Order: sequence, then structure tokens, then C-alpha cells
Amino acid sequence: MKFLKHHVNLLLTIISLIFCGLFMGFVALEILFSTRDKGYQVVGPIEDLGVDWKKETVIKDNAGVYDITPHPWRWFTLKPNYDSDLTKTNKFGYRFNIDDIDESVPTVAIFGGSTVYSILTSVDYAIPKLLEKSCKKPINVLNFGVAGYSTSSEIGAFMEAVRHFDIDHAVFYDGVNEIGRYIEAYQVYGEDMGAYEEIGFPYDPMYYNSLPYRRYDPEFLLPLRDSSHIGRIIWRVLNKVFYGGMHSYDEREIEKDVVKHAKVIAGIYQQNVDVIKALEGAPKFPSTIDFFWQTNVYLKGKRSEEEKAFHNDIESALHHETIKHIHHKNVIDISEVFTGISEQLFYDSAHVGKKGNELVAQEMIKKSKFLSAYCQ
Repeated sequence: MKFLKHHVNLLLTIISLIFCGLFMGFVALEILFSTRDKGYQVVGPIEDLGVDWKKETVIKDNAGVYDITPHPWRWFTLKPNYDSDLTKTNKFGYRFNIDDIDESVPTVAIFGGSTVYSILTSVDYAIPKLLEKSCKKPINVLNFGVAGYSTSSEIGAFMEAVRHFDIDHAVFYDGVNEIGRYIEAYQVYGEDMGAYEEIGFPYDPMYYNSLPYRRYDPEFLLPLRDSSHIGRIIWRVLNKVFYGGMHSYDEREIEKDVVKHAKVIAGIYQQNVDVIKALEGAPKFPSTIDFFWQTNVYLKGKRSEEEKAFHNDIESALHHETIKHIHHKNVIDISEVFTGISEQLFYDSAHVGKKGNELVAQEMIKKSKFLSAYCQ
């Protein structure tokens, strides 16, 4: 009888181990496939964007906007020669048609993140194209926007651009991603960000896609994050098991000293401005360069009820505080371009449709010495 009981217990133990192994394997695969870049990214269902696309012609009902693939020295790059109803990219992966460039008129290159790329609009309603239309003279405006880019990434993109195109004037429109990349870095490294505080991250380190970052969370694990203290403990355990004990930090820790973090962000940005500005007028580089600090939903003076729903206390505090610490003589602050407009312009915290992009393009022409002299 003891012999039988021993074997039954042994069998149950083996079955339990197999079950646990399968479960852990399933969790590992779920995390692996949810964190790895699948070669594409879509904005999501239009309904989730809070946009009535039947009335808003800027938005298309198929929200597939662009493809992305990992790149060894950039966070990611847009897919070259991509073609869809909403957007097309050229052989370099940027959102403009090389064949449309008129070599007899000045060429302006605009660098920035997804706001410059304008992920929610057709190419005709992106800032670069609207700047072309707002200029009273013929001008080429090339869209070098890539979603997720901060100035730390754009330094490389700028070097790449001047190798292939003759650029008379460059525009950098940044702000949202300067702060966004910092928050992501903090979520991974906390106070031990090392080189980030000196040079920023020119790319997403990829392995930061750990459990605490909601965008890549496996859906079946989502309830663990915020449900309870026990849930957060389980979350940390799972993170330790699957990410080799890598620490993760809650972005809410930033609230303890917003000023300190804002100074770091402003310092990185202004240092990158210096690096880019130093190339101004060098052989092959544009003779003039403008840097604009961009607006976002947190800086909009009168937000609609829909826009208020995008509010994040931490990000709002960082955006307002960072601006206070940017004192670079070459940075033009147009963050108040939407002040006084109470209607909805934003579809999320950073992206606007045609009207918002048009206002930004017109403000760039007013505030830029090069653009105002040529276009007005």
C-alpha cells in the first residue's frame, strides 16, 4: 500500500511539474511575442481614438498607418517603400515623394517624431505638406519625422538626410518625445540611468519592454499591475523570472522631484541642440537650422472635455516644468500655439488633425527667420 501511495504521489508531482512548466512556458511565449517587434504597428481602432472619422476627413477608417522594423542604431525606422491608402514611404523609409522635389526652389527638411510624421492623418494634412501650402512661394518641405524620435535619434537621422539630399534649411520640432523617452528610461533604470543623463537614448534599448510597461503587457496579465499590492508583488516576481532580475521603476516616482527630472530632460535636449547647431553652415549641411519646442495636450490653454481625458499628472508636470528650464537662445517655444482654442484639436496627448497641424505650420513660418523671409 505504501509502495502504491509513493508512486501515486510521485506521479502527481510529475504531473504538477509538467503543468507548471507548460504554464510558465505559455507565459514566457506570451511575453516574448507581445514584446518583440512584429514588424508593424497600427494606431488602433478609430473608435478607440475618440474620433468621428465619418465627419473628420483627416482620419481614414483603416487605421493601419505605418510599418516599423528594428534598426541597429536607431530606435526603429519606418518601412521603406511602404504603400497603403493612408500613407506611403520612399526608399529611405521617410514620408515624402523624392520625385516631387523641385531642385530650382529651396528645400526644407523637418525632423521630429510621430507628430511631424503625422501618424493619424493623410500626408496632405501633415505639418511638412501644410508648410508647403502655407508658403507663398514654391518650396520643398521634406518629412523626416519618425514616430518615437527625440533629438537623440534625430542627430543620426540628420546626418543620414544630408548625405542624400541638398537641404537649404532644417527644422526640428520636438518636446513630447524628449519627455517620453526619459520616462521610459526611468521605468527601466530608475536613478541608475548612467549615460542617459549625459547623452539621452538614441534608440529604445528593446529590453526595456518589460512587464511594467503597459504598451507591451500581455493582456491576460494586465489585472495584476494595478489590482492590489499582492498583484504588484506577483508582477515584480514575474518580471524577475522572465527578465533576469532586471529592476523596474514606477514612473510615479518622478513626482517626488519633478524639477530635478525636468532639468535633466532640458539639459539633454539643449545639449543635442548644440550638437546639431554646430553643423549649421558646414559643407553639405543646411545654412540655417530652427528648433521649435512643440505643444501638446497638457500645454493647450483651453482643453475640450475629450482632451481632458488624455491628461496624465506626471507628464503634464514634466512638460510644464521642462519648458521653464529650456533657456537655449536657438530654441523657439511655440507650445502656446493653441492657446485660446477650446475646440478639440488633439486625438491623444500629442497628435492633432489638419487644423492643428496647419496652425503649427503657420506659426513656424512666422517665427523662423528663414521661412518668414522666404514665404511671406
